[in-house]
Amino acid sequence: PLFRSPDSFLCSPELSFDECLQSFKSRFLSIMKLRNFMPVIHDNAMSRLSEISKESLQTLMNRLPHQKSDEDILGCLIAVCGWQTQLASLDAHTDTYLLVCTKCNQKLIASDLLTLASKPFPNEENSSERRKRFCVDKYAFDVVEDHRPWCPWRSSERPGDR
Repeated sequence: PLFRSPDSFLCSPELSFDECLQSFKSRFLSIMKLRNFMPVIHDNAMSRLSEISKESLQTLMNRLPHQKSDEDILGCLIAVCGWQTQLASLDAHTDTYLLVCTKCNQKLIASDLLTLASKPFPNEENSSERRKRFCVDKYAFDVVEDHRPWCPWRSSERPGDR
């Protein structure tokens, strides 16, 4: 199938359960750096992610050292789908966060995404042009489809399975 089953979200076949859990926690903690600017997850992705059992999600959330706020739940879903953050320099004076998948090397500029707070990132200039760009160019984050087509987080199909 082209879309991973909800059960396969929780663990990658090449890692033990403890390694998967540690990898998830690491991704989650990196995502929580965006706490005040948590990306909005696209409706299509949310409907696919609804297949993940509430019990599985609750089990993961119980293992995390955070409150159970909306930001924590979104951070959990983003981390479950293989994303983490990375600080990157856009130029000599501007740093920004990227959402990164280490499997497919996809990198998205976090400030290009709609956020729960619907406010700009701190490093975005405060001008009417920026406000115009903010309203027009931002998009909801599709935690599955924003991976590259061949990424194992997007597809459970392995080379040679065809």
